[in-house]
Amino acid sequence: MPNFILPIFFVIFIFVCTAHAEDGENTGELNIESKTELYSANLYIKAEDNDVSEKEKEDDRKRDKIGMGETIELTLSGKEALVGDPSKIEWKIVGEGANFVGETKGKKKVTLEISNELKENISLKVQAITEGQKVIEGETKPAEKEFFIKVPSHLTAQHARKAPKSQERGIPAVINGVLMSKDGWTEILGASAQLEVTFYPTNVSFQKVRIKEFSEDDNKKVFPSLGGKHETTVSGFLIYGNRFYDNIAARITLPSFKIEKHNLSQDWTWDCSIKVVGSEDKEILVVHKTTQFFDWRWVDINKSAVVATVRKFEGCQVKRDNRPGNRHSYTGGQSIKLTPENE
Repeated sequence: MPNFILPIFFVIFIFVCTAHAEDGENTGELNIESKTELYSANLYIKAEDNDVSEKEKEDDRKRDKIGMGETIELTLSGKEALVGDPSKIEWKIVGEGANFVGETKGKKKVTLEISNELKENISLKVQAITEGQKVIEGETKPAEKEFFIKVPSHLTAQHARKAPKSQERGIPAVINGVLMSKDGWTEILGASAQLEVTFYPTNVSFQKVRIKEFSEDDNKKVFPSLGGKHETTVSGFLIYGNRFYDNIAARITLPSFKIEKHNLSQDWTWDCSIKVVGSEDKEILVVHKTTQFFDWRWVDINKSAVVATVRKFEGCQVKRDNRPGNRHSYTGGQSIKLTPENE
């Protein structure tokens, strides 16, 4: 007889505990949980020099600070009694600047897409209205979550890294697959650099934001013989880290180009702006205005030796001459300052 009592008691004990745990999953009020599709720029930038834990990744996607253009997955959770008939769940956006993707009626999980054509920071709320709430709690407030939507406010620029994880910065530009300058070159004059440009705030993602550079020069602007009109090439969506990479360059190839025929020194500028654009390049907002500076000077006119200087974004500068043993000189730039999570 005792041999049968213990197993039966053991089974009953497990069954009771399991049933109690399942009940616990349905405790608490209705809640809207959120998960962004993309990580914020902060996480990507931190990962360039440090390890990022799985918890940091998970917490980052739960943020309520959201970049324009981001996509968010929303899940309704809580007491089943407060949901009532799931087929009657209704989702609602309080505010402008976002839309649901696909059907939302009767869904516990929906997708919210923030417009990538906003002109200013906004806030909006998402509500989930259920049959259970109406029956049990009358006209009380439905489950609700507020999001704070950010647009690009400003940018900083610095020289690109020589290699991943490297603390050294400064590399020549490559435009349309062509290396624009190189240490030691004597027959190709000039200097170039690749610049790493970061958009703020960094506690959100702007990877769904498209930007474009525009010339702000007057059409009647006169340039010296080595200069010319600004043909802008920067255009496209930002990448991870809320970034794009800009190339600055001044280049002349000898001997086909007779530098001796030009009066040096020469310098000129290009005025330009970086803007967020929408469909068909519709201008949404101006993020930054800057002036690109060019300068050519003789080092030794008898040997066709000149030094070229290019500068952009208030301080990112590259300089190189074409004498044997020459090297690029990369100076200036602004270090990244991560936006705190609570800003």
